[in-house]
Amino acid sequence: MYCERDYVVKASDVGGLLAECDCVGLVFSAEKEAALRAALEDARRQREPRSLPFLNLLAGWDEKREKYYLAVRDMYDPRNLLEVLYDRLVVEKTGNPEKENEKAGSLIGAYLGVIEEKEHISLAETREKLTRLTADMHRTLAVYEDEEYSPEELERLYDTLTKAYFDPVRELLEGVIVAIAGN
Repeated sequence: MYCERDYVVKASDVGGLLAECDCVGLVFSAEKEAALRAALEDARRQREPRSLPFLNLLAGWDEKREKYYLAVRDMYDPRNLLEVLYDRLVVEKTGNPEKENEKAGSLIGAYLGVIEEKEHISLAETREKLTRLTADMHRTLAVYEDEEYSPEELERLYDTLTKAYFDPVRELLEGVIVAIAGN
């Protein structure tokens, strides 16, 4: 799996993933692209990421999101780190709020820690707010988890959760970019 030191690109199909790579300047020769395509398909079939050391990449299939991903090892981009952190905080669920809170705290510390190290800034206040907000989010989501909802109820619940948790998490993470710019 990828980590906080990697640049991650995702898409639902291989062609889309290669187009995303092209947009961020990752261009592959025809030979390397063929190897990459084969590794991605193999990763999906085997449900195991494939390392491509000659490209400094990890190719995989994210079952929860149903997307292919490429992780460029040791490539720093704070926007990408924050986007991946957001995704991991709001999508990855274990069903146990305590474990989710523990994992969220670890992810927040790791991802924001890389940014603090690279940018020479303190994100302690953001880390604290984000940890409290995600803990509250996990407790709330656990309450609604085992219920069945009509499409209308589900839409209202999603809107409520977006306003209460998903948007504030995104705003806190966007504040990191502002802090970097002001540094």
